[in-house]
Amino acid sequence: MSKRRKLCLYPLVLLIIVASVTWSFCLAYATSCTCKDICSIENVATEARAAQWEYQIQIARLQSEDYDSFMSTWYTPGRYEEIQMDVQKRINSHSARSECSTLDSVAATTNGGDCSITTEATTACIKEYGMAHERVHQRACQSFSHILTYQMSYSLADMLAEEIAGYQTAIDMERWMKNGPLKDCCCLNRCTSTTNGTPVTGALPKISTLQQIVRNLVR
Repeated sequence: MSKRRKLCLYPLVLLIIVASVTWSFCLAYATSCTCKDICSIENVATEARAAQWEYQIQIARLQSEDYDSFMSTWYTPGRYEEIQMDVQKRINSHSARSECSTLDSVAATTNGGDCSITTEATTACIKEYGMAHERVHQRACQSFSHILTYQMSYSLADMLAEEIAGYQTAIDMERWMKNGPLKDCCCLNRCTSTTNGTPVTGALPKISTLQQIVRNLVR
């Protein structure tokens, strides 16, 4: 088994640890978030948990395919986009929003070539999350000479694990905000995340457990 193959089996743990440590370091600067942003922060974190759940299912499915074919499924733009669209559709079906809903949103991308980040958001607070998420991709991108070289050097499972690490920044942000600068906000008691459908809170299943679920489904 190659070194790449071994790493492919544990991308979730490695990347989430790296993302968590880096996010904790980045939070040393002052935040632009205030009490009025609490619900937006909760919404983003709740959606992030749903995304992590869905991407773990996709990784388990890919690893099941790899197990059957004895080879890794490598990144291709078409397959990656197809999975992202499917994940977003499933996230939307969860209706993952807190009780005090908001329309705040963020759109961020890591650009090719120079690996720079482009972020558009409805509030400065949510823009912080978008930037933190994309920095996970940016660090990986900067390890290579071009974004296409970076993408084509990864297995598809590696790329999906990187998305999970990016979404972890929202969960870390929510935890830090509630225990730090926004801990005295009066709306904390009523901003409790709820969702219809698949549970998206609490501990996520291990990859090995999800692999078995997928195998049972395809039999």
